[in-house]
Amino acid sequence: MPGSIDQGMKPKGTTETPFVIKHAATAMGGLALLVTALATGPPAQASTTGRAAAPTTAQAVVCGINVGAVTAAGDHVTETYAATKPPTQTAYQLGPRAFYPPGQARLSSTFLTFRDAMETQVSGYLTLGDVMYSSSYFKTMAGEIDTSLPVTLKRIGSGWSTYTAFEVSHYANWSSHRVTAYGLRNDGVLSRWSVDDSGVWRNRVTYPGLKGVKSIALISKTATYDTFLANTAAGVLQTIRIPTTAPLKPLIKTVRGRTWQGFETLVATKCGTSGTLLLGIDKDLQTGYLYAVGHTTGTSTVIQGIGPVQSSRFHSPVYFRWGVPPLDDPLNGE
Repeated sequence: MPGSIDQGMKPKGTTETPFVIKHAATAMGGLALLVTALATGPPAQASTTGRAAAPTTAQAVVCGINVGAVTAAGDHVTETYAATKPPTQTAYQLGPRAFYPPGQARLSSTFLTFRDAMETQVSGYLTLGDVMYSSSYFKTMAGEIDTSLPVTLKRIGSGWSTYTAFEVSHYANWSSHRVTAYGLRNDGVLSRWSVDDSGVWRNRVTYPGLKGVKSIALISKTATYDTFLANTAAGVLQTIRIPTTAPLKPLIKTVRGRTWQGFETLVATKCGTSGTLLLGIDKDLQTGYLYAVGHTTGTSTVIQGIGPVQSSRFHSPVYFRWGVPPLDDPLNGE
């Protein structure tokens, strides 16, 4: 199981009618999604940081989601979608190429991007085969790896071949911060670790009650808990709220009781003041479907289907969310 970090292997070396949010509306949990043409014409493109696009008026914004992928060839990919109807792919970036060993990637956390005027630092966790690694590199403005700066792939630990879902929550405010890792095993056992400032995983605790969960997507993080949206093999969509305290005892609420079994991966990001833009990926059919999800309140949660993603086929083995530094990366879905 994961322990302290040690040095591991090196990486290889047209106008559209968008869904908009009216901030003045409070009905539907802040997700008053209206099919409204923006005054400026074409939809605003989703931002490259995963946050909502810049408002075109004082009242409306178009939400967008930045989806990362590790391809079968080991490439790192960024695909950006705007919540138009149908959803529109607004950006695609392939790079770096063949950064990871081909065919080895299985799971990935959110990857964080730290940008300045000249460079972008990229960091996150992923499994290659049975082993978890911490990955970090720098990209130039052209999207290529800057080999003059540190490029690392550090081994965390083995024992990951039985895990089916994984995520890391980075929470920070002006007075405190935490990094919390979660791994879900194929027998329904959820593990949680605290990651210290040196990158060491500590204080593992477990919960055995998540058998049948297929995918998890982080939708909320606070100083005292994290909340995930999860779908099960039986078709249930639910929230799993996990306090940071021990013993590990999640609060689980059903959001929908059926029809959600088709997605192998869920990816979520903030949408509006209290909602979530959710992408469900069906790897069998290589398709994706975008939803607007209101502030989660159990079965009364408002969910609006935006539509199938038309401009891409989801054929990569691993998908994840692109995030930004924790102070600028709020999630508010619960």
